[in-house]
Amino acid sequence: MVAKPHKKMIKYYIRIFLEYISHLKTDVYVLSFPKSGRTWYRFMIGNSLVNTFKLSNVPMNDILMVKKLYKYSNKIPIIYFLHEDFPDWIHYQKIS
Repeated sequence: MVAKPHKKMIKYYIRIFLEYISHLKTDVYVLSFPKSGRTWYRFMIGNSLVNTFKLSNVPMNDILMVKKLYKYSNKIPIIYFLHEDFPDWIHYQKIS
């Protein structure tokens, strides 16, 4: 008899698959460290994109979620922000 997969496990694999698909569409990655001002940086990039492409009626939340701005103009790249969770584990020579 074959055991049925657990619902939580199925949801986990679906989430992993959807995340993988979103990475296939990503044009730019920005890697940051904790406490480095990532929210401020996201706002500056989002605001610059809104002004550069003359977008109107963009909610503040979408300006902070820079990844969503491509929906307002097909000229805007899909930007994905990643966060390095363990910067203490990285040797200083590997950060360059």
